[in-house]
Amino acid sequence: AREFPNRAPGGDADNRLAERVAKTIAGLGAPASGGFHVRIRHIEGQTASGERSLSTVVAERPGSTGASPIVILAHRDATGPDARSQLSGTAVLLELARVLVNSETKRTIILVSTSAGSSGDAGAADFATQTTSPVDGAIALGDIAAGKQVPAVVSFSDALGGAPSELVATLAHAIGQQFGREPPTPGLAVQFAHLAFPLAVGEQGPLDAAGLGA
Repeated sequence: AREFPNRAPGGDADNRLAERVAKTIAGLGAPASGGFHVRIRHIEGQTASGERSLSTVVAERPGSTGASPIVILAHRDATGPDARSQLSGTAVLLELARVLVNSETKRTIILVSTSAGSSGDAGAADFATQTTSPVDGAIALGDIAAGKQVPAVVSFSDALGGAPSELVATLAHAIGQQFGREPPTPGLAVQFAHLAFPLAVGEQGPLDAAGLGA
């Protein structure tokens, strides 16, 4: 947070943080010894400040079976007073990498660090279009550190529909175990509004719209 306080999408701090994320995950070990294969994808995407060059970090760790992979995604960029707390998604992404490198998982794990999550979700949308193999499920980590409430599970899509109910229930149960109570769920009025206006806040929106189930 001290090194990269304001991370406008595609800006210098955002891109340098992308390199830091890639270097940190790659430094955990080689794929042959349980580590991740890491690459950076450069794209052109629309943001609140116009079209910008954005960096997406993709780190993949093979599972022990041929089961469909799980994607865990978080955006780095942010501007304004909540820029510090929005780093919490990236912090969790890096901690998951450290934990997983010492564990065996049946499914391949794909960790993704995107840009433009604070304005337009261009990084997440591009990743969704580039993912050709079937994905069992995706989790988009939002502003986890904001406030002291139990984190919500948001399944709304940028199109009709949303995440599979099994994925939503699994995440809600896991959060409930950690916090001692179930996370809040959207009320009927909110669900009805989404049917009328299928727009979503959060990077799960474009992932769900592309069929990744996030």
